[in-house]
Amino acid sequence: MIVAQYPCIHIETCAYCNAHCTFCSYANMSRKPGVMSNQLFDKIISELSYWPMGCPIEIVPVHYGEFFINPNWLSILQRIERHLPHTRIAIPTNGSLVDNDTVDKLVKISNLKYVGFSLYTCDPEKYEKLIGLPSKTIDKIENAAVRIRKLRPDIEVGIGTTNNESYVSAEEINQLRSRFGNIVTPHDMTNFSRNETTKNRLPCQSIFLSMVVLYDGRVCLCCYDSNGEIIIGDANESSMIDIWNSDVARAYRVLHASGERDQIHMCRKCTFEYKPEQSSRIK
Repeated sequence: MIVAQYPCIHIETCAYCNAHCTFCSYANMSRKPGVMSNQLFDKIISELSYWPMGCPIEIVPVHYGEFFINPNWLSILQRIERHLPHTRIAIPTNGSLVDNDTVDKLVKISNLKYVGFSLYTCDPEKYEKLIGLPSKTIDKIENAAVRIRKLRPDIEVGIGTTNNESYVSAEEINQLRSRFGNIVTPHDMTNFSRNETTKNRLPCQSIFLSMVVLYDGRVCLCCYDSNGEIIIGDANESSMIDIWNSDVARAYRVLHASGERDQIHMCRKCTFEYKPEQSSRIK
């Protein structure tokens, strides 16, 4: 039996993005972007601080959006550091706003342990078409990655790309590795089609290992639910631990664990699945 424990918490502090990635659901979101209020954020962080030691294991202070667009990004990290000093902070970013000053502030956050840059290709023309940002961002990302690793060797830095050749060729991945080395991490591009039902019946690891809080406080089923179609709770009204352990959340997990994910309209169209080698936190 698969049981849920020690989740990674995604908190959508800012749902605005300056990139236009061709593969991202952001451009087609039906919900309006926004910024999480300080009051709600502090409520969430305070509640998480009372969870058992080691839980949550990780906080990602962004969901559908670019974290550094929020002018209060440093305060957000400092508040996490203060209330949850033993919780790992992970930040995915497109890197367009990460300059030397940003890096110098970032490395002072003691429990920041991962920064992932979404780059995908270092071909300037292809980058602008695929990501929708100026190609000079490539050099900016390289400078930031080098600076972070120099100032804080304990922070893992990743250069994101995909092994899906519909977007990035094997040659482009080799070019990235020649330039950035072993921090280049290709990932699967999960297929999520609203028109086709996959034959996948394996359980998804996201609903067992992660929790996504949208900027308005609603908690959705997983990180691929860009529009908040399936809501399992509201952080404005309930505590985080009550939402995580709610009958609604448990019911969805049972469907996945019993091979019945096709009863959930979003999950029947998604290829993401549990991979034991990628996580030791499911048992």
